[in-house]
Parts: sequence; structure tokens; C-alpha cells
Amino acid sequence: MSQDELYIAIRNVAEDGRAWSYLHSRQRDEKYRELAQLALAQGSARAQHQYLPLLREGLLDLYDFDEALHHRLDDPLEDIELREQRVIDAVCRLFHARYRVNLREDLLALRRVADEAWDVADRLEEAGKAELRLPYLAATEAGPCHCCVLLRLQGSTIEAAEWLPHTPRPKTFKLPPPDAVERALDLLTARFKADTGVDLTTDHAAMNRLRDAAKAACNELKTRERTLVELPWITAELIERTDLRIELTRTMLGDAAPLPDPKPEPAPAAKPESGFSKVMGWIAAILIMAAIWVLMYLLDL
Repeated sequence: MSQDELYIAIRNVAEDGRAWSYLHSRQRDEKYRELAQLALAQGSARAQHQYLPLLREGLLDLYDFDEALHHRLDDPLEDIELREQRVIDAVCRLFHARYRVNLREDLLALRRVADEAWDVADRLEEAGKAELRLPYLAATEAGPCHCCVLLRLQGSTIEAAEWLPHTPRPKTFKLPPPDAVERALDLLTARFKADTGVDLTTDHAAMNRLRDAAKAACNELKTRERTLVELPWITAELIERTDLRIELTRTMLGDAAPLPDPKPEPAPAAKPESGFSKVMGWIAAILIMAAIWVLMYLLDL
């Protein structure tokens, strides 16, 4: 597998989940490429048979992924109860017996087991058996190692009653279409840096204001060819007053230019009521009134 393939998968999952959305698009892109490079550095087999399938099936928390690749993931066995520890010990023992892989050496895999240990312990106490489904828990050169198993409580020992199959959920990743707001932010920050020498992407407060202004400008560009983005005192990096005043056009956005909102379809006109319907309505109203009068007369008798 290539680094670009893993980069595209990380980027798709991160953009869909709005991970690191506080960063500028260029900074986010650098982070995605960094994560892809670090993942491949841990081994192509692991990247191909563990990381990429977990991304495809939406089973990987990107923040845990980031921490694990930078070796900053906390010990998942801290502050857990004895019954959870029993489940984790049993899973590690059964997994090693089946695949000859030590889960305790992989903090990301161990975190996934620890996250499920509480529910598994509850089901074992209630029913004496519990399913644990953790596909792509580890990887070897031969392929992925799934921990999809039916656990059974036999006395005080947790055993594997049956290893369950895993059906992959394939998903093809492709680069998303360009976003108008992100393209506008790139243009505005680049133009401002060229004019003043100040890089706004390092100023989160300025970027929040600029992002709101870019959204408003893109909405205006749905119905016009150009608009003016004005933000007074955009940054305090320079001693003198620093305002942002840049014209933005649809041509500058290129293929990311926003499309006009679809016009709502007019509601179908109500059909005029025919004369026959009006007559029948009046006759029905007269008959109802007559019936009411007759009923009142009979009650008076």
C-alpha cells in the first residue's frame, strides 16, 4: 500500500468527523500526511491490515490514533476494576494462543479491549456468555487478526466458546471536492500575508473571524460575481492598525465556487371548485340543518 492511500483515508475520516477543525486547511493537511508517514513507519503490514481497514469501517478514533503514533497514549489498564481486568487478561491469553500476538505490547489494541471490558463483564455475569467483536485488533505479515469471539464463563475461568467470522465492510476513499470556504480562507490568508507579511494562520482568534467572514462571502457569491471581505483590526501582531480588505470573486475560487441555492418549486395551484361541487355542498348543509331542527322539535315533544 502507498502513503497516499493511507493519507486519503485519514483525510476523509478526519474531515467527515470534523477532527482538528480548529486548524487551517493547510495545517490539517500537513497533520494527515504526518500521521500517514508515522503509520507506515510502524510497518506496512500493520498499516495495510489494521489501520486502513479500521479507517474504512469507521472503527478507529483518530485522536487515539494520533496519540498512539506519537507514543503518548495513556496506559489503558489504569483505574479499572478487577472484573474488567479478568476479561482483559482472558482476551489477551486467548488472542495470543490463536495468533501468537501479544496485545499488551500494542496500547491502541489494548485500549480497544479495555473499552469493551465493562460491557462484556456485565453480560458474562448476567448470561454466562458474551460476544466480543473487535475486528482488525492486530496485524501480521499474513493479514489482519480479528478478535471476534463468543466468550463463556466456566466456573471462574473465561474461555472462548467459538471464534466468530468477520465480514468486511469495504469503503472506497476518494478526495472530496474542494470546499468554497476553505479555498476562500487559503486565498485571503495568502493575500494578507503577501500585503503585510503577517501569517494569520497562527492566530486562532483572527482565523475564527476570518472563517465567519469567508462563509458570509461564499453565501454572497452564490448570487453575485464578486464581494468585499472587510475585517478591521484583524490582528494585533503589528503595532499600527491592521485591517483586512480584500475583494473575492467567483473566478478566484475556481471549481470551488459556490453554486446558487436551488429555487423552490412553486406549489401547485389549487384547482377551482366546480359549480356542481358548490351546489352539492349547499344541499348537504341544508339537509344537516333540517335534521337538527327536526331533532330539536322531537325533543320538545
